[in-house]
Amino acid sequence: MKATFELFLVRGLLRLISAIGKCASKSFSSKSASMLIFLVGTMAVQTAVAEELVKSVRLQVAAGSYTDELYVGFFSSASDGYDAYDSEKMDNGPTYPAIWTYADGVRLVINGLSPYTGNKQITVGFQAGQTGSFSIKATEILNFAQGTTVLLTDNKTGISQDLALNPVYYFMSNAETSNRFTLTISTKTATDTSTTTTTITTPSIPVDTTTSNTPIGPSENSSVPTNIDSVNIASNIPFTAVPSNGGSILVTLKDLTLKGASISLYTMYGKHITKTAAKDVETIVGSNLKEGIYIVEVKSKNNRWSQKVSIK
Repeated sequence: MKATFELFLVRGLLRLISAIGKCASKSFSSKSASMLIFLVGTMAVQTAVAEELVKSVRLQVAAGSYTDELYVGFFSSASDGYDAYDSEKMDNGPTYPAIWTYADGVRLVINGLSPYTGNKQITVGFQAGQTGSFSIKATEILNFAQGTTVLLTDNKTGISQDLALNPVYYFMSNAETSNRFTLTISTKTATDTSTTTTTITTPSIPVDTTTSNTPIGPSENSSVPTNIDSVNIASNIPFTAVPSNGGSILVTLKDLTLKGASISLYTMYGKHITKTAAKDVETIVGSNLKEGIYIVEVKSKNNRWSQKVSIK
């Protein structure tokens, strides 16, 4: 009861912030109000249900430096309908990228769902704002059983990617607003003896010179990611990444023109660990890394590639 009461109070606060954002001057933009709603809402939900081990997924859509986020959590007292565990999505403005889910036809930035039972399919709405290149990243995947797949399906291209293995999905879009994506969270039961193979297919996106410099937001130029590596395809990427001594990873460039490119290291759930520059052919990233799966991302001026590395 206490958690539900606190959530209702927070929901009232979020409605007030939303109303202020719609009426305020340009100094407090709708984008600022939207981010405030997300931050206040997620902190409140986490505080109100601190006694629970909440299974949750947090997604971030990005175009250049402009981002928007979405939170999906499974709670013991929540329903799949519109209730105190949900927060409405505020309009970020027509030029910003945005993502959301639904409950009873209402767009949500925070979607509290009924307890997870092993399989859940969620419609994800998307606003591009302008034509260009985008990414959707799983910044958090928490408290699911080992082997759970978090499959993001691009309904426009038919491509599916398991964000639990490769947390960043890159794609192109025109200035659309649609239910472009489906998020499917699935966990095998102990009695499930069948084998399932998830093929992650990430296309090599052609460079369209008519759109590659199209602004995504004020003074922002998009960069078209090409030759993006998938978990199962490593032959096309211009570097190798292997475990090294001291719990680190050795990155070796195949293409010497990539000297100076940035090298970022993430956990398999998308948490950023470190970033450095490729000053030579070989670069060591990370130290004292625990056992697990990591994602190494190399990014040049116009391209980026990622590779999965397992530390044992």
